[in-house]
Amino acid sequence: MWHIGNEYGPTPYTPGSAVAFREWLRRRYGTLEALNDAWYTRFWSQVYTDWEQVNPPEIPRSWSNPTRRLDYKRFVSDALLECFVRERDIVRSFRDDIPVLTNYMRFYKHADYWRWAREQDAVALDIYPDPGQPDSRVAAALNFDLMRSLRDEPWVLMEQAASAVSQWKVNNVKRPGLMRLGSYQAIAHGADSVLYFQWRAGRGGHERFHSAMLPHSGTASRTWREIEALGRELPRIAEAVGSTGPAARIAVLFDWDAWWGLTETHGLPRNDFDYPAIVTGHYRPLLQAQHAVDVVGYGSALDRYRVVVVPSAYLVDDRFTAGLTRFVRDGGTLVCSFFSGVADAANQVRQPAYPGAFRELIGAWIDEFWPAREGETFELAFPDGTTGRADWWQDSIHPETAETVATYRTGLLAGRAAILRNDVGAGRVHYLGTRPDAATLGRVLLGAVAEAGVRPLLAGAPAQVEATVREGADARYLFLLNHSETGPARVELPAAGVDLITGDEAAGALTLPPLGVAVVRTALPGR
Repeated sequence: MWHIGNEYGPTPYTPGSAVAFREWLRRRYGTLEALNDAWYTRFWSQVYTDWEQVNPPEIPRSWSNPTRRLDYKRFVSDALLECFVRERDIVRSFRDDIPVLTNYMRFYKHADYWRWAREQDAVALDIYPDPGQPDSRVAAALNFDLMRSLRDEPWVLMEQAASAVSQWKVNNVKRPGLMRLGSYQAIAHGADSVLYFQWRAGRGGHERFHSAMLPHSGTASRTWREIEALGRELPRIAEAVGSTGPAARIAVLFDWDAWWGLTETHGLPRNDFDYPAIVTGHYRPLLQAQHAVDVVGYGSALDRYRVVVVPSAYLVDDRFTAGLTRFVRDGGTLVCSFFSGVADAANQVRQPAYPGAFRELIGAWIDEFWPAREGETFELAFPDGTTGRADWWQDSIHPETAETVATYRTGLLAGRAAILRNDVGAGRVHYLGTRPDAATLGRVLLGAVAEAGVRPLLAGAPAQVEATVREGADARYLFLLNHSETGPARVELPAAGVDLITGDEAAGALTLPPLGVAVVRTALPGR
């Protein structure tokens, strides 16, 4: 396997970059007239009359043209990819039988992984979840599902830490058992390798205190013993290598254009969007309810899913809008959250009313966005008398064909719609016009999933248990991970099998110790 480059980036602002940016824009738009129209340069007298007038946006964030900023993010991703492709092709000219790849870095803003994955022979990831943040396992799982979904095949865990890293304010160690659990979590979500940075801890340099397989204290260290033990254990599950993920019926959207549109262009109703955090928030209840989830981008096919979750997709192109509408009309379920469908691919507001591209889907129009004030919260009321809470954002919603599922009980929009449900063709759309608390978001998401007939991989398991499935030609592998550091977890197995780690028969109830793992091989369904 050839590894080209390493963690591509950062963003360049050089004279050469300006020349390359203009060339990229010429290919994209063809003429200055088309560029001026896409960038809406008539506002603030920004009309370009010569290509040499076009430069990259300023390094510090400023009130510059939002579509210029968006296009520069697109350009940087493409330019870095072009560099990779040129080196890849040189390597292939000597040996075309060896896979070529580079390594990704979690949610990395400067490279559109959907475009990059098409140019690689495999996907590889560097990831360093913070052991001091108990919820970091959710973002890690989402990253792992993204890596698997990029090429719909197993991927490479290229870098993880044996214990602590060195880049944060406080670099917590991985407590005994946590490194093993995290390694199995990656495998559970489709990884076919468990690799580390670094092999031996250096005596100097910036990462001299970054943990290593062989730390400064040598083979007498705890981390060495844990890695050695894991190395002896992993061959027991070798038969799962090469197996694929389950046929997930739920997809969550994560797309770089959506990310860049929300966070790089400024001038929005509020300018503190954290797109990865928003997507992670929608993914969390699905993971904790033991559902299999794929990640999709704007170019992904949707027909294999029953439920598609679209979190705050502010900027959407016409092709994705058409595909999403077709998905719903054909019987799919869409869960969509606030500030979605508002702008087109050129970052121009769709007309005649918000949410633009999604007005027919949500069955309502919105006349104003009401960002919440600092510390402001709202109470939500459901028809059955139950309540929930929300904060951060409110849409001023005017239902058309949609049914109101929840209203605001407090605030200036009291009595108005907050959550909608709309039937479109043979399908249904659930729309969240605010940011609900975790319990309310889970209620809406899991209710929509159940209504669509999608069952979890493991029914009735506690939230700290993560369940995933990989399927091979002859067997199914159920991965069970207990993320609690203090208490055991009891789960009811859906089918009898063998725990590959212990070699024991597994049937009925199975108890996982704190940070425990089981990999249960069962027969394929229907065999």
